[in-house]
Amino acid sequence: MKKGLIFTIICNAIIVISTIIGFISLFWFHLPKEIEKDELIRYMKTKGCDMADIAEFNEINLATENCPININYIVTKNTDKRNQILLNQKNDVANNYNVIGNFNIDIFSVYSELTTSGEKYKKVTQNKNSILYASANKEYKKEIIDLFKHFGYRYQLNFKACWWFLVPILMIILIYIVSIWGIEKKIRNKGWIALIPFYNVGCLTKDVLGSPWYAPLLFIPIGNLVFSLFLHYYLGKSFQKDETDCILLMFFSTIFCPLLAFDDSKYSKA
Repeated sequence: MKKGLIFTIICNAIIVISTIIGFISLFWFHLPKEIEKDELIRYMKTKGCDMADIAEFNEINLATENCPININYIVTKNTDKRNQILLNQKNDVANNYNVIGNFNIDIFSVYSELTTSGEKYKKVTQNKNSILYASANKEYKKEIIDLFKHFGYRYQLNFKACWWFLVPILMIILIYIVSIWGIEKKIRNKGWIALIPFYNVGCLTKDVLGSPWYAPLLFIPIGNLVFSLFLHYYLGKSFQKDETDCILLMFFSTIFCPLLAFDDSKYSKA
């Protein structure tokens, strides 16, 4: 029982921690630093554009001259003013162009993005205290996308974090292999059955429900969830567990299956 408890605590702790890390890593978004005027000017010059009409009044307003792309970059800590500017730009975009993307998030950061299509391509993004806005004819769509990408003004899920979700999946597989090994060792004294895919499930359903032909139900989407609850309940009954233990086994199987595998309970064929 002590071995089962230690195994259960370690495995389930790894499942919880890795799942939390995975979700945080997946949705974590680092806000880009405020763009320096000189940096933006240098970048636009590499695209053959000269910057003009640079004004400073708590906000920075940058417009382009002799350039196919119109850019406005505004920084202000005045929330009401920033929201009004963003609303005006969004309304202008929404009223005059086909909106193909409208994305807002306020989890770990404040982020708002609006993209349009048609003869004109427009993109406006809010990142906390700043708003970056660009518009051009649709043939310059790539240049606008590159601009937002270069300065980090876009929201992207960190799909590399998906590797974290392999950890809980592997731990659940390990838990069930170890659990079936212990359970089948009690029933048949053949723990190695747990290592053979499909056969292990067939043996378990035969020992618990009386027939291996129930096993395919575990591979039917949605139905398998219901059947899994049913199977775990009667698994507990097969080892003379009371109602409370059986219900706990149904809903917290990754915790109570290993405990069942390592405890002193005896198998009783229904």
